[in-house]
Amino acid sequence: MVWRVPPFLLPILFLASHVGAAVDLTLLANLRLTDPQRFFLTCVSGEAGAGRGSDAWGPPLLLEKDDRIVRTPPGPPLRLARNGSHQVTLRGFSKPSDLVGVFSCVGGAGARRTRVIYVHNSPGAHLLPDKVTHTVNKGDTAVLSARVHKEKQTDVIWKSNGSYFYTLDWHEAQDGRFLLQLPNVQPPSSGIYSATYLEASPLGSAFFRLIVRGCGAGRWGPGCTKECPGCLHGGVCHDHDGECVCPPGFTGTRCEQACREGRFGQSCQEQCPGISGCRGLTFCLPDPYGCSCGSGWRGSQCQEDRIPQILNMASELEFNLETMPRINCAAAGNPFPVRGSIELRKPDGTVLLSTKAIVEPEKTTAEFEVPRLVLADSGFWECRVSTSGGQDSRRFKVNVKVPPVPLAAPRLLTKQSRQLVVSPLVSFSGDGPISTVRLHYRPQDSTMDWSTIVVDPSENVTLMNLRPKTGYSVRVQLSRPGEGGEGAWGPPTLMTTDCPEPLLQPWLEGWHVEGTDRLRVSWSLPLVPGPLVGDGFLLRLWDGTRGQERRENVSSPQARTALLTGLTPGTHYQLDVQLYHCTLLGPASPPAHVLLPPSGPPAPRHLHAQALSDSEIQLTWKHPEALPGPISKYVVEVQVAGGAGDPLWIDVDRPEETSTIIRGLNASTRYLFRMRASIQGLGDWSNTVEESTLGNGLQAEGPVQESRAAEEGLDQQLILAVVGSVSATCLTILAALLTLVCIRRSCLHRRRTFTYQSGSAFLGSGASLCLHTSLADVLSPAVATCQ
Repeated sequence: MVWRVPPFLLPILFLASHVGAAVDLTLLANLRLTDPQRFFLTCVSGEAGAGRGSDAWGPPLLLEKDDRIVRTPPGPPLRLARNGSHQVTLRGFSKPSDLVGVFSCVGGAGARRTRVIYVHNSPGAHLLPDKVTHTVNKGDTAVLSARVHKEKQTDVIWKSNGSYFYTLDWHEAQDGRFLLQLPNVQPPSSGIYSATYLEASPLGSAFFRLIVRGCGAGRWGPGCTKECPGCLHGGVCHDHDGECVCPPGFTGTRCEQACREGRFGQSCQEQCPGISGCRGLTFCLPDPYGCSCGSGWRGSQCQEDRIPQILNMASELEFNLETMPRINCAAAGNPFPVRGSIELRKPDGTVLLSTKAIVEPEKTTAEFEVPRLVLADSGFWECRVSTSGGQDSRRFKVNVKVPPVPLAAPRLLTKQSRQLVVSPLVSFSGDGPISTVRLHYRPQDSTMDWSTIVVDPSENVTLMNLRPKTGYSVRVQLSRPGEGGEGAWGPPTLMTTDCPEPLLQPWLEGWHVEGTDRLRVSWSLPLVPGPLVGDGFLLRLWDGTRGQERRENVSSPQARTALLTGLTPGTHYQLDVQLYHCTLLGPASPPAHVLLPPSGPPAPRHLHAQALSDSEIQLTWKHPEALPGPISKYVVEVQVAGGAGDPLWIDVDRPEETSTIIRGLNASTRYLFRMRASIQGLGDWSNTVEESTLGNGLQAEGPVQESRAAEEGLDQQLILAVVGSVSATCLTILAALLTLVCIRRSCLHRRRTFTYQSGSAFLGSGASLCLHTSLADVLSPAVATCQ
């Protein structure tokens, strides 16, 4: 939301926002006095060098009512009474309407001239602010909350510096409050805001003051480049000079010191008037602080108080030996407890004083830095608060625990080339429970820093990414809950990793293009005795055209195939594979050169499978849509369902057909089929279909395919071949019989008898040797006789 600042407000904004924050100027309003004739405002200057009863401070203090935004009916002039140059009081109010509006006090000289603004709301207004002054940082979201005091069923008008700003429907009230949210506020958003029921008197409005610092949270200076000192107790960092504007009742560079009761001012030099002290007084300080109650008071009238009381103190605390913990004691009451009014007592009676205190609207929290704990500090401690309003104390028990220390070294369970599996939990001395286990390790005899791994105490630890064949010194450190719960390191032990170098050279068995960007690669290893030394395989593809190398890690040493995806279609790759073990690579396989096809056609549609017999399944499909050219062939992939072997690919070389028969399948076997088309390269796979062969037949040697268009021609050729073969066989048999008859007849006339005689002896009287030369004699020797 953007709005323009009325010209008459420029002097106010200049004085309030563009002057240093070190001016000691306070405007007090006594909210206890509800009678207008008794009500008064006092402006007090505590500037160093201001003489009491003189004008050493320069121009006099000015205290007046500003009617430029909130206009009230005119009345008799107000009376101004001065007490020297450092104090001025405004009186003379005659009716309640005289009190409603904006009041300002101006003090200081020259560039230090500063204006302090106070906004007074009517106690009987229809709407009342939950908080009058809002100080926010640049870029914050400011939320102004108007509480319904006297309800009217009309819309609520929000104004900024007297000009219309926003309207809320009366139904938009949340828990009896109308909220105005101002996101990403900037310094020009500062000013006087009001919430008024429509058609109601402005005197029944809820008035607010919004102060927007010129920098974001914790920053100050030109460009907001400097860091604020960290103002305590609700102090606000000035965005121009970085000084803390301390709340009333506190002083110091960071508002770290509390004034005595009833005191205020930058040096605690001023005292609240009257016997009631600061009760019922609202203190307004230079921007960017704004207004608040005095220290120890709260509520819309700054009159709520109580006796001191210890708040939210634990009944038992636990710390570890030799730690220096911080113990907090929170107390509330009136007068508001300050740092010196809260103390801590140890079991031996030693009194500890707080090192700092954090003051909040509802309580003061004192922080105690405890000296290094020993076992004798176990016991009951006491937090005590004492003010003029009374005292309170709380006892609580402190347990001092001894951190655990391992008594033995960790135990090695298994080891590999680059990792060690360790059982870390061992017996220990000291107190449990064990919250964490740290394993410290580094190479033996190394001066490098220890590496550390934190694990659950119930689990074994795996030390990973170690060096092969390296000895490591390993130690355990145990911890228990709480700060300082880490015990001393246990004794060391030596553990050594394993890692032989891979020596086997893989061999590329083949590769198959499964798509324009997919390549399936297969390889083998030589058979050697003993276990395989290796952690996996590294496949490398080199694109020489683009000068790029792609590496694919196959983490299983038992793998012999891999599918590479995401490749570039139409690219020529050089491919090799290596066995690796740890970080060591074995020898590379002989390289292979692979050319991927360009982008192929879409997948065939509506693939369907139907069993024809115990060895045949018919596939039907529809041609792909939006083809970039004529299909050269189809490729069918056949694989046994649930099988572990590689699939079989069958080409269909008649691309105009839309069906084929796969033959040679095994009976009663379930197969998976899918197919794709090829146009100067293979295209996308179709959907996968599943079908089973019929019956229980013989195991075939392997599936083959036959297209339906060639089926009838092949059947005719098969019949002709059978007829021709039978005819040839019959003719051969007849020719053989005729030849046998001729030979038989010829041999009957050509029988020869040979008689061998020697000079001294013979075979016998009439003995002879018959040689039968006929084929019949050879076939039937038992029938043949010698004559």
